[in-house]
Amino acid sequence: MPDKREFVLMTRIVFLALILSSCAGNDLFAQDQRPLDSMVVIDAPRAERPHEDSTDMNTLADTAAKASVCQIEADPGAYNHKLLEVTGFIETDWESFLLMDPACPDGTIFLEAAIDESQPLTIEDIVIPFLEDQAYRQYKEIANRTADRVVRATLLGRFFGGPAAKSECKPDGKLLCAPPLRHLPHLGVQKMLAVEPQDRGDLDYRIVSSPEPPRLQEGCGYRNMEDDNLARMIETQKRADDNGPNWMLNDPQRIATEELASLLKIQADSITMRVEATGQGRFVYEWTDKYRVVVSRPYLLTFYARDPMKIAWVVAAAYESGCGEGPWDVSVEPATRIPE
Repeated sequence: MPDKREFVLMTRIVFLALILSSCAGNDLFAQDQRPLDSMVVIDAPRAERPHEDSTDMNTLADTAAKASVCQIEADPGAYNHKLLEVTGFIETDWESFLLMDPACPDGTIFLEAAIDESQPLTIEDIVIPFLEDQAYRQYKEIANRTADRVVRATLLGRFFGGPAAKSECKPDGKLLCAPPLRHLPHLGVQKMLAVEPQDRGDLDYRIVSSPEPPRLQEGCGYRNMEDDNLARMIETQKRADDNGPNWMLNDPQRIATEELASLLKIQADSITMRVEATGQGRFVYEWTDKYRVVVSRPYLLTFYARDPMKIAWVVAAAYESGCGEGPWDVSVEPATRIPE
């Protein structure tokens, strides 16, 4: 299976507008240890449309095999075309709708659903209805709070891990269609069985992979000096749990300063950070015009912390930027101007 960066790059053509149509981002921005019964499980009301029969869907859920994202990643062929119950973290933004698990970052699964449609999705001649019930509405309300979001949920759906998977698309483009990503695993979602509530004001519920990059002018670029591997953030949380210093829990500026000093191999007291932006569970610091560090208190870490109420601050990204030639991951080429 492709790694997450390749996966996200290859799904740039996927639009999430049908799911986040009312979204307006107003603010800046070991395996799961929590038992499943701590999640909110909602009984679905009777469906409004014929293909959304809640009774049939609940009966269908009883026949589904349970599998984790990591189990599917290890042997996708074994689950091809099977009805599955899968728990993981849904990442949504304007370009992607994915299911992932930090325990196996290469196990990302693309999600599809016939949302706001009178007809179900069809993939490889298999009909995939979707139940827009109370659980889905709860998920949508949470996802719409910011421009991007991470939501833990349990899904019922049909898994497709084989080649040439493609859904039927209406000529007017209103049906959420499967893109021609022949080798990527995907789940045709039929129902959201459980949705984890998000009610804390101290956590960053947004996607923490390479967030808040610098704004670039023509001829300039940037690189992320810090990897966006969630395993690194989990290890930071474990260090904080194992009698780490208190500033790991309550001093995001020091976290940014210490990490940048380590990356640049300089003394921390030579760096003077300034706050560039803030958001719930997130700070953006800058030093000079060249360095930008994003510090987060990620929601994901509550599932790995010894005490979910004590979450460490971690560096989500550390950018170096400049103009002209450089080791840039992203750059803006100078515009070509036609002489008059």
